[in-house]
Amino acid sequence: MQALTANGVETFYWMPKPTVGSGEVDFVYQTGRAEVVPVEVKSGRNVRARSPRRLVEEGCAPKEHRLSEQNYSESVIEGTGCTLAGLPLYAAFTLGS
Repeated sequence: MQALTANGVETFYWMPKPTVGSGEVDFVYQTGRAEVVPVEVKSGRNVRARSPRRLVEEGCAPKEHRLSEQNYSESVIEGTGCTLAGLPLYAAFTLGS
């Protein structure tokens, strides 16, 4: 969050409606083009997360960021056309710029 705040990015927290199920997204920010972008932070090696995917599908987000111990990666999320960008934790300062 410090890296996003330092870049002047206002962050939000997202949870689905209680009737939909459980989950959460660590950070959500809005781009200058009014696009909502979820950011999931994973401290361990397990980087699976369903909640950001739900936000991508329901909120029509164009991309998703995942910060973790793993190296840079990029893939297309099946069925959405959305890009999943994997970033190492130390690269959080690049988000929102």
